[in-house]
Amino acid sequence: MTTIAYHHKSKTIAVDSRYTRGDIIETDKGRKTKTNDRGLWVFAGASCDYDALMLLNHGDKVDIRPACGAILISDGDAYSVDTDNNGVCSIEILTEDLTVGSGQYFAMAAMDFGKSAKEAVKYAATRDIYTGGKVHEFKLK
Repeated sequence: MTTIAYHHKSKTIAVDSRYTRGDIIETDKGRKTKTNDRGLWVFAGASCDYDALMLLNHGDKVDIRPACGAILISDGDAYSVDTDNNGVCSIEILTEDLTVGSGQYFAMAAMDFGKSAKEAVKYAATRDIYTGGKVHEFKLK
């Protein structure tokens, strides 16, 4: 899957670059970001659903739930973007640390112990087989 870490105090987001299919590593050189008029999106989950999630607004309901979530960087703020089990989209401003993806628990624990977002994702990659490759870091402006 992926690990994304948002470190609120430093206003940074980090994400790995590993793409997997089942138990197979496809590449450790993937890009899990997209940009549109709303800002920079950092994704975890099925890449085939990125565009579908980017079209949703807060409160929109969909019949087929995108199998991904994201952190959106927009106008200097970070937002969590996801759909719930009922297919309702939630876009919430982040006011504290957040981790997303298969290595989220490892990354959050690392940040709890003072690691940066990038260091947290690197640590998650030592424990989570679905996290790996180069870690990309983005700063909110």
